[in-house]
Amino acid sequence: MLIIVQRCIFGLVFVAALALGCAHLPQSVLPAPSPSPFGSPSPTPSQSSSPSSCASPASNTTAFIVISGDIFPPTPTPSPYGLIYGYVAANPDGSFNDVAQVISVKSTDIVQFVNADTFGPAPIMHSAVGFPAATQFPAVPFTFPASTVAAVGSDISSTQWSTGRIAADCYSQPLTLVPGTFYFGDYDYYNSINMRDVIVVSAARRSALRRQRTNYPHPPDLQQGTKAERRN
Repeated sequence: MLIIVQRCIFGLVFVAALALGCAHLPQSVLPAPSPSPFGSPSPTPSQSSSPSSCASPASNTTAFIVISGDIFPPTPTPSPYGLIYGYVAANPDGSFNDVAQVISVKSTDIVQFVNADTFGPAPIMHSAVGFPAATQFPAVPFTFPASTVAAVGSDISSTQWSTGRIAADCYSQPLTLVPGTFYFGDYDYYNSINMRDVIVVSAARRSALRRQRTNYPHPPDLQQGTKAERRN
């Protein structure tokens, strides 16, 4: 249904959206999410004692990547890179879809990841950790380097990088980019529920950078309420 492709408002607008879809809607009013076949994230015992980052949107960020257990794998056709789950690029107006997508950006972009899982009785931390020089996702179970539980590096490249654990409603450090295709996964949920994605960075001309500096996107709207509130 079209509500899987883009989030819609409840009531009469929601009913109409089944036929017409909806565009650029705020994220403060959402339909109840469909059950995930991969399970939902839940806090792990180790998370409560581990550090997490809580940065704010940077003024020069040009692309926000949203992380959530309610961003489901694309169906029925997977991505060209296999199963992806839990990550999507925010729209320029700050809204975001609930179907995972391969992240396509330019080398002139500056990106930040943002943890949108603000619901639940206990906080859920998410992350994006790169798999250095990977040409496919590593087999599960995969052991992440211990250092990647915290932020590592300031650019997304074929070397080790990580956002570290990001607290709910918070952002990662800003990350610059180099051209290439980079696989990454969630430190806590890659092995358990397959939270993973690919970022494809294309080369961009300097003229594109000049245009970007005057056209920054809105940060994602994370005021979504709890899952229980979504169902009412």
